[in-house]
Amino acid sequence: MRSVDTNTTRRLHQEGVTGDDLLPLIDRALAGQGPLTKAELAERLAGRASGQGIVHLVALAAHHGLAVLGPARGGKPTYVHAADWLGAPVVPEPDRDRALAELAHRYRRAHHPSTPEDLAAWSGLSLGAARTAWSLAGPPAGVDLSASTQLVRLAPAFDEYLLGWKSRDPILPAEHSRKVFPGGGILRPVVLVDGMIAGVWGRKGSEVTVSPFGEPAPGPQLDAEIADVRRFLG
Repeated sequence: MRSVDTNTTRRLHQEGVTGDDLLPLIDRALAGQGPLTKAELAERLAGRASGQGIVHLVALAAHHGLAVLGPARGGKPTYVHAADWLGAPVVPEPDRDRALAELAHRYRRAHHPSTPEDLAAWSGLSLGAARTAWSLAGPPAGVDLSASTQLVRLAPAFDEYLLGWKSRDPILPAEHSRKVFPGGGILRPVVLVDGMIAGVWGRKGSEVTVSPFGEPAPGPQLDAEIADVRRFLG
């Protein structure tokens, strides 16, 4: 935590944000306000920070468990006090080994099959630390794909499942990679069948169009998923 504070304080100083009260300052600015955009937070900070200085000030609060990201508003990110959003500040885990084990455990539940190299690429941990986390977490529980019906999901563009890998080869056949990642920072919504990317999808209003790479996903499961997406879209 000390090195994080040091790096964040250095960046704050580079942005002209100084003082001995920076953590209480951002704590007060966020507390009880609900999600705030950067512009709204700038008003509450009354000139103490602007631009990227606000982002690094929120990062300082986040490192101490006092701030989290809120829902985007008008295409802009928002920041919210952890106590307002979660009911209480986030308490950092003081035991490094236990924290590493929990991180690896949660990562593997969301990314299967995966490796320590994937965890390192996703988390920013060194490969050595990721391997330590992997071993501390114990054997992965695995995913039971023996059921008679396949699991079909429509994942949105930039879903975490698509981003958390060193290489997407285990979940995306290389010959279809450009259909999902055509370039220019575009990442298309995908069809997942038992965790594998089996196609892409899009929508126009409430109409959902699926473009499978090969065999279409199982009809009843896909129809149910499309119906869920339509309900979500209203």
